[in-house]
Amino acid sequence: MTVPETEDKLNVFDLIGAFQKMLERKKLRAPLTASIMRAEISVSEKMDHIMIILERQGGSCEFDSLFEVGDIEGLVVTFLSLLELMKRSDIVVLQDGNFEKMTVTTGMEESYGNNR
Repeated sequence: MTVPETEDKLNVFDLIGAFQKMLERKKLRAPLTASIMRAEISVSEKMDHIMIILERQGGSCEFDSLFEVGDIEGLVVTFLSLLELMKRSDIVVLQDGNFEKMTVTTGMEESYGNNR
């Protein structure tokens, strides 16, 4: 599978910027009052969950869709899970251009080789 030339593979700094923007959007959409129940999930469990989501959606989904509404801990665990999956070359995060939506994709590392 080849990646269109217009898409760029993103680095960790691109992801940090996207994470900060996503946190701002989530904060703006948060309800004024909420009942919070704490459910802890490990990075490893979240990594498995992300891979299942990607598999169910045909191998790709939008970056923002992986962040469920919830507490900051859950958002951070999701972000760390994405970083670890990228490090292991299980996923690639792509973007058509500046300010475009980011796409998380599985199984495309072969088209890039092992550039780390």
